[in-house]
Amino acid sequence: MIKTIEDAAVLRVLYPTPKERVLRKVILRLDAHCTDFIRLSPFCVLSSVSRQGTPDLSPRGGPPGFVAVRDAQTLLLRDQGGNNRLDNLSNIAATSAVALLFFVPGVDETLRVYGAATILPANAFADEDGAAGSATSALQITGMKRGYAAGTLGVMDTSKPRACNCWTR
Repeated sequence: MIKTIEDAAVLRVLYPTPKERVLRKVILRLDAHCTDFIRLSPFCVLSSVSRQGTPDLSPRGGPPGFVAVRDAQTLLLRDQGGNNRLDNLSNIAATSAVALLFFVPGVDETLRVYGAATILPANAFADEDGAAGSATSALQITGMKRGYAAGTLGVMDTSKPRACNCWTR
C-alpha cells in the first residue's frame, strides 16, 4: 500500500525551497500592475468554500474590466446569473472566503486575489458607474488578504512542451 503524504513538513523535504522572488511576490493590496491586469481581464475563476469545507469554482467573464477595482483592497464583480444553483453565492453567504484567478488572453501570467466577499443588491454601485446592467446581484470583495501575479509555467506559452495552447484554439 502506498503511504499518503499528510504533512507539509514532509512535502518541504521533497521539493526545493522556493526562490526569494517567489516569496516576495505576495502583496496585501492591489498595486498598479494588478489593477491594470484586472481591467484588461475578460475572464476569471471565482472560488469559494462551504462551511463543511467543500470548495466550488465558477468561471466568470465579460468585457475586459467586467470586475471593477474600487480601491487597493476592494473589487466589485456583478453576478450575471447562470444555472441558478447558487453554489458560490451560498458559500459566500455562509463563509465570505473567496479567491479569484484572473486571466488575460495572450498573456503568460495570471493574477490571484484572496479576500472576503459580501453579496449586495445589483444596483449597489450603479450610481458610481451606471453599469448595473442585467446583474442579479453584485459581489464586493473587500479586505484583500493577499494576492500575487504569477507566471503560468508555460501552460499558455505555445513554445513550451507543457503548453495547453488555450489562447490559440
